[in-house]
Amino acid sequence: WAEKMVVEFEEIPLENRGSIENCQKQSRLILIGPHSLIGQFIEYLTHSKTEFMKRYTLLSVPRRLSHLFKKGFSGDLELQALSEQIGAVGHIMYIPQEFAIEVALQPNHNGLSSIIKQVEQIFQSLASNQSTPMNERCVYCERTHENLMKFQNCGHHYCSECLANVDVLPVTCSCSQIVAWSDIVLNVKPIQLYQRTLQLVSSYLNKKTKTRLCPECQGLIPYSDHSKYGQCQSCFNNVCIECGAINSQLHYNKSCEEFREHLEKIQLIHLIDQAIEWAKTHWPADMKSFASIKYNQYLKSQDSSNLYTKFERATATLGMTNALGSAVYGWYAASSQEIERICRDGFDSRLEHSFTWSASIARGQRPKSSGVLVVMI
Repeated sequence: WAEKMVVEFEEIPLENRGSIENCQKQSRLILIGPHSLIGQFIEYLTHSKTEFMKRYTLLSVPRRLSHLFKKGFSGDLELQALSEQIGAVGHIMYIPQEFAIEVALQPNHNGLSSIIKQVEQIFQSLASNQSTPMNERCVYCERTHENLMKFQNCGHHYCSECLANVDVLPVTCSCSQIVAWSDIVLNVKPIQLYQRTLQLVSSYLNKKTKTRLCPECQGLIPYSDHSKYGQCQSCFNNVCIECGAINSQLHYNKSCEEFREHLEKIQLIHLIDQAIEWAKTHWPADMKSFASIKYNQYLKSQDSSNLYTKFERATATLGMTNALGSAVYGWYAASSQEIERICRDGFDSRLEHSFTWSASIARGQRPKSSGVLVVMI
């Protein structure tokens, strides 16, 4: 890239805390050249970081075990033994400020997953030596012991043995909340699951259990009179029995009518026209004219109203009372499969996504992409 681009590196002050020594700095790359080459260069850096992350990790230490990693304590001694085992191919150390253990291997050395497993075994060994409080009760047998688990839907505790023996459908907690199918699968043997499935179908056909069809996959949704929500036994989505809203956090504690009125007031819907106009205005001259512009159809669907929840939380955190007047847009290149997934579920916070101010740079980063998304940043 050196013949066609200018690449400069500098450090800029990020936050001054009273003295030059305490001033945090941020590294910055300045790239000057054709946008497509800039995109390729950024992709190269991203790939290099990906390769680095294959041999580096930070493992969070449970807070109740953190004191055991002080110098001379049992956790510290375990880490020292593991460090000697790793030898010169890498290092492992506890970082008290982060409550985490750093593991780094030299280039061209594998085995990170094996070291992670050994560290997790250390956690388990240390935890087994700690006394566990027994102040919770199983909702079925009302016993207290250290092997209690929590229901996903309501957070109440239960015994694995008790849940496996419940033979009434739908399976509910003592608070009348329907138990998530994933909790049942975790605790019930396959043959029992098969028998329960037959029982559910039989109950549905005999009209003994209140059910409805899932609007997403047409699976069966058992529900009770005590809750307006039911969980599909096929796709595991939580569905409103009355209006069919799927996994909608905005619907909780609202009637169906209040939920619909709330959707109509959300500014995110009105940003669609603004984003389309921005895309037309900022399409780069060095690229061919786009074939078409499509809006994210999920933004107008109540089935994906969790996108609205994300948007409202983000704008509230940033103090954006008028999103229409303060929106900043960028580009993100993606394949058709990625575009569908991102439009439906939003961006995955566990992954890194590179947003750019130029569509040319976005395409340069990912030349095999089928399109570019206009993203509100």
